[in-house]
Parts: sequence; C-alpha cells; structure tokens
Amino acid sequence: MKIRILTLLLSFSLFLSCNNNDNSIQNETIIGIWNLKNVSGGFPGVDIDYENVLWKFVSETNVLIVESSLINNGPQSVYLPLQSGNYNYSLTELNGKTFIIIEGFRIFNNGEYGRYKINDNNLMIDQGEGSEANASDVFILQFER
Repeated sequence: MKIRILTLLLSFSLFLSCNNNDNSIQNETIIGIWNLKNVSGGFPGVDIDYENVLWKFVSETNVLIVESSLINNGPQSVYLPLQSGNYNYSLTELNGKTFIIIEGFRIFNNGEYGRYKINDNNLMIDQGEGSEANASDVFILQFER
C-alpha cells in the first residue's frame, strides 16, 4: 500500500513540475504577417518609410519569410534590413524583455538581432538593445499588422 501511495505522489509531483519553457507565449504574439513601415536611426540618422515589405513569422518551422518588391536603388534598398528570402529565427526572454535572433544576422555576440516589443498591432525591433549589451549605429524597425 505504501508503494502505491508513494508512486502516486511521485507521479503527481512530476506532473506538476513539468514546464514548457519554449517561448511559446512570446512566439504566439509575433507570429503572422508584419508590414515594415519605417527604419530609423544609425549614425546618419536615417528615417525611411516603407511599403510592400512583408515579414512573415511562421511558428511551426521558426522561419521568417521576407517579401519585398523594392528595386535595388536609393535609400530604401540601402537601409532595407533583410532582402527577400527565408531566415531561421528564434526568440529569447530575459528579465521580462524579449529578444529575436535571426540566423546569420546577429548584432550582438550572443547572436541576438535586437529587442522586440509588441503593442496592439505594432511591432518594434530595436537593434540597439541586447540582453547583454547595447549597440550603436543600429536601427529601430517599425512594423504594423
């Protein structure tokens, strides 16, 4: 009888201690299609508006799909953060702040691309803020759903 009670208690405690710590809450908020609206900052102090540049975050594969119809000329194409294509991404959280990692496009030594914030239907990626340091001569990207 003692073994059954002990087994039941052990099973119950294991069930309660299970944790799904895969950033699914953060991931769900960024998932979907975002329209790049503005890139600002850097040493030159750029402030460039965009149309027809889409970033689609796909949760099942952790792939960011970028679609742009820009022609490669002028400031819009020079300061376009990512060209059309598919990019692997991941999300991290530290002290209540969320950060995005885009494979091959790190700003910080730990691989981060910057901090992101979502407010209603607006997404901001601040390349100047990482979880371990700050960076200069980087940009703030503004998106809308």
